[in-house]
Amino acid sequence: MKMEIYLSLLSGLVGTLIGGFITWITTRYTLSRQFKEERKKLISQERKSELIALNSVKKEIDFNLIEFSNIEKLLKENGLDFIDFKANSFLSILKKEKWDKHSDVIEMIDEIEFLGRLQAFYMNISHEITKQVTNLDRVRKGIENGLSLSNDIETYLDKCKKER
Repeated sequence: MKMEIYLSLLSGLVGTLIGGFITWITTRYTLSRQFKEERKKLISQERKSELIALNSVKKEIDFNLIEFSNIEKLLKENGLDFIDFKANSFLSILKKEKWDKHSDVIEMIDEIEFLGRLQAFYMNISHEITKQVTNLDRVRKGIENGLSLSNDIETYLDKCKKER
């Protein structure tokens, strides 16, 4: 009789231990899989944010290219090498709002090789906006650098789309 009680207790204990072990393994597997999925989702959201930022800045660069072209045309038509927008009651409408908004995200992207040139381009844009003075040489360099950056960003965005 005593032996039956011990066997009954022992079988209950072994059953509990085996059931607990199986539950532990299942829970561990499920949590591991869930954490991996959450990590993938987070990385995907960060990547999407980076691409949105780059696309937005590319559109702003394209806008600034149009403005630089208009300034170049104005200078050539009037035979000028230099223009002071304030003195002539004009206002240069170059923009850098998208860069100001997204530069922190873009500067964290490791793979972009053109980051230094992009930062330099916007430093020059900032100078143009602040001073409201420019010359033909600066305008031509702005166009050249802007075209190169716009193409580089487009290539990078296309590469990212293909990787999806």
